[in-house]
Amino acid sequence: MNCTGRTEQIWLYCYGELPLTEAEELFKHIETCAACRAELERQRSFLRAVESARLEPPPELVASCRRELAEALLRPRGSESWRGRVADLFRLAGADRLRPPRLASSLALVAVGFLGGWLLANPQISLFSRSEPGGVRVCFIEHGPSGEVRLEIEESRRRWIRGAVAREPVRSLLVAAARDAADPAVRADALEALRQASESPEVRAVFVEALQRDPNPAIRLKALEGLRPYADDPQHRRVLAEALLRDADASVRVMAVELLAASRQPDIVETLQALLGRESDAYIRQRSAGILRAMNASPGIF
Repeated sequence: MNCTGRTEQIWLYCYGELPLTEAEELFKHIETCAACRAELERQRSFLRAVESARLEPPPELVASCRRELAEALLRPRGSESWRGRVADLFRLAGADRLRPPRLASSLALVAVGFLGGWLLANPQISLFSRSEPGGVRVCFIEHGPSGEVRLEIEESRRRWIRGAVAREPVRSLLVAAARDAADPAVRADALEALRQASESPEVRAVFVEALQRDPNPAIRLKALEGLRPYADDPQHRRVLAEALLRDADASVRVMAVELLAASRQPDIVETLQALLGRESDAYIRQRSAGILRAMNASPGIF
């Protein structure tokens, strides 16, 4: 297969606009094409950079734009033609007092005001939401005896796709399902399946995200299971230490302390010492003190 048209398909896939059948064909090609794999990674890196940005207009600008808009809507319209209405918008932003080269900036100011007001009124909405590949949603996950999974996905209709967890597009669909705010059961099944592909940095990042942000303690426990093989990694130990010190659920803290105990690395001593002064659960306190004694460390911070 050649690369003609593949760049456009990769763009559509990254923006969630590529139909699933075409996505499956695309990834068959990507498995044998280093150039297209590199292009996919470039697009993903770009989107991650964009998602990290947030539009935060100054509150006073938003308030001013919304106030002037409300006043303009209450005034009689100067013209019923579309040209007149556009002119009214420019006058609203003060564009009639600006020189022509600044008209674009004035229109952008109006757009920022309207968009900023809408975002502030809807804080749960992100400009760059994570859409699932091909605009589909995972509805159910079935685990097979050989390690394969079957995913029931919803497009305009529901259907099943089958494949190894580590292969695309199954892995990307599972990553999206792990972030599905609507269904904790799907999130739990997705994290369980993704443990087979935990060697992927993207998958480990999903485990970390779930541990730090998911409101359901059962999901956070699933995330800890996914991170279990990486307790010897300093970066992941810091994540486990944060969960031990901050998670509100005792069962999550119990698993975190057990994973840290298995690593027995010197950098956990300070975490356990800090924990003893604040932990309300008797078992976790006793377990932490026992680990410190086994490591010949003092239970207190000096």
